[in-house]
Amino acid sequence: SDAPDLAAEASNALAGFALERGELDEAWGLYQAALELSDGNPALLGKITQNLGIIANIRGAWEEALAHYRSALDAYRSVSDRRGTAIVHHNLGMIYAKRKQWQEADRQYRSCQGIAEAAGDRHLGGLAGLNRAEVRLAIDDLEGARASAEQALRIFNEIEARRDKAGAHRLLGMVFRRRGQMALAESHLRSAMEIAAGAQCPLTEADAARELAQLYQSQRRVDEALKLLERARTTYQKLEAAADLVEVDELITAY
Repeated sequence: SDAPDLAAEASNALAGFALERGELDEAWGLYQAALELSDGNPALLGKITQNLGIIANIRGAWEEALAHYRSALDAYRSVSDRRGTAIVHHNLGMIYAKRKQWQEADRQYRSCQGIAEAAGDRHLGGLAGLNRAEVRLAIDDLEGARASAEQALRIFNEIEARRDKAGAHRLLGMVFRRRGQMALAESHLRSAMEIAAGAQCPLTEADAARELAQLYQSQRRVDEALKLLERARTTYQKLEAAADLVEVDELITAY
């Protein structure tokens, strides 16, 4: 019947709101409830296991996240859900990127980009492009990173995806900082922080603040750098972003 499906959908949606607020325990409980209500419906199963993977990923439990994502991939494929499949490839890419398995990350993002563009999902295609830019940056292909991030930013501007514009500006800030173009880098990172704050994306705002702090540090602007690091640290603590917290603590301790 439809009733369990509707209840599962409702629980999944409530969990999504909790996740956006950074209430991970609450979100986790609601997703587990949704899973029990879903009664093996593959479309719902895909959605819910994908979201459980996202929480495991935020907490740095990568093996667990990979297992959830692989279940989601199977579920989506079994109902030929192209968009769902593309999103899982995107999330798998993020885990491989965190593990610095750059080739595998790029392969997953490429799969996502191809499926998304074929399905006419410009937003998801843009996100995959932005993440490929991050991979290019990691392997020191600064030119490839810049081109990919600028293309993503164009897409986000056209479809008015504010949250993701913040991410694109942050990445361009990182690219220009690495290229020694400090004024450009600062301008992009400031844009990233402002847009993220306005769009209520605390994680992107904290990431941009951390980048800008490192730029200020290189310019001996110590007080400004420390203020930004403390601000990022507070956010990471609230969001239980364990790996980010360790990194920002190391940067603060270095002063």
